[in-house]
Amino acid sequence: MDSRARGIDVSHHNQAVEWSKASAAGISFAFAKVSQGMSPANDDQTFTDNWQGMKDAGIIRGAYHFVGLPSPSTPRAQWNDDIHRQVDHFLALVGPLQLGDLPPVLDFEDGDSPARWKALISSDRAAALSIVREFITLTTTQLGTISPIIYTGNFWSAIASSGCSKRSVRVTPFTSCGWP
Repeated sequence: MDSRARGIDVSHHNQAVEWSKASAAGISFAFAKVSQGMSPANDDQTFTDNWQGMKDAGIIRGAYHFVGLPSPSTPRAQWNDDIHRQVDHFLALVGPLQLGDLPPVLDFEDGDSPARWKALISSDRAAALSIVREFITLTTTQLGTISPIIYTGNFWSAIASSGCSKRSVRVTPFTSCGWP
């Protein structure tokens, strides 16, 4: 095995993680899903167990929010209200970061509403970028000196990268592999 750090991301889609086994297998960091969009019904019910389990196993922990577009019924002038509710809810569930925790992640994917994301990006690129910027700005403001990590897939990488040149943007190839 090489010396690179190995990590995983987990959510309710996974079986219960045996964090001590993950650590023994060389997993040194992990991200756990916290929330998705605006609805508390989309909170990840495994987050609390995963958050504590990572800490107990000595795994560096991070938390992520699966970003949702503002509600279709929300007028564009009020989109920031929807964004603020998402960020406030996400950070409240995570609670204060502790020494050694990774910066929170804003996960921009189109899985929640691919047609709406595609339509927005193709029809109004500036509006799409304003959503990304508002999420980043508000999250950074609430965290003080900590900037969020931006995680995205190929559908968003060109627009996110061009609109967030001062930010680190991680584009995943979405591969899968086994883990304990």
